[in-house]
Amino acid sequence: MTSRAGRYSPLDEQPVSEEVTRALEAAITWLESFPVRYAVIGGLASALVARARLTRDVDFTIVLNEDRVEELVASGTQFGIIPRKEDWLAFARATRVIPLAHSPTNVEIDCGMAAQEFDLNVIEQALPVQIGGRDVPVARPGDLLVMKSVARRDRDVLHIEDILDVAADRVDFDEARRWLVMAADGYEDPEILAAFDRAVEKARRRAASDPNLEPR
Repeated sequence: MTSRAGRYSPLDEQPVSEEVTRALEAAITWLESFPVRYAVIGGLASALVARARLTRDVDFTIVLNEDRVEELVASGTQFGIIPRKEDWLAFARATRVIPLAHSPTNVEIDCGMAAQEFDLNVIEQALPVQIGGRDVPVARPGDLLVMKSVARRDRDVLHIEDILDVAADRVDFDEARRWLVMAADGYEDPEILAAFDRAVEKARRRAASDPNLEPR
């Protein structure tokens, strides 16, 4: 799935819906025109770096001062990107997530405003993916593992398995575990790290029993 240059396969080689593709390309054009630094994260990023699964939304992490949120959102209108909540500004201030939608496709777009060292590192270390003829920064497999290990929703667990099965050779496990140690301490939730360790061990067992999976 990777080229010799280290770039992942183009989006049009992935089974991603036309609507999501259109929304992603519109959002990228919008963010780059403002401009803000960003990286694609979430299920779509997982589909690009590991195994494609159905995804109905687009997620970004972005670098943006809170006092420019209204300016950024206003600039999205010309690209068909609008708030999807009436109280979107209060929501963004409370959660640091800007809830948007691509009006031509009704695809939801979430822009999380980077606040922690980890978030900034995700953007700084993002890998280029060819989308619409340009390089688009997508979170590394290891950074996606960290984010999904913290969230631990059912779909995140599936994405963790996908990344471990398909993209483990592109994961710095020591680095990922360091971030997760900090997350477990910060959230006072040791299960964050314990669940990650169990997932890695399960992936090793799968790799040992399946010749199509690379041992870690």
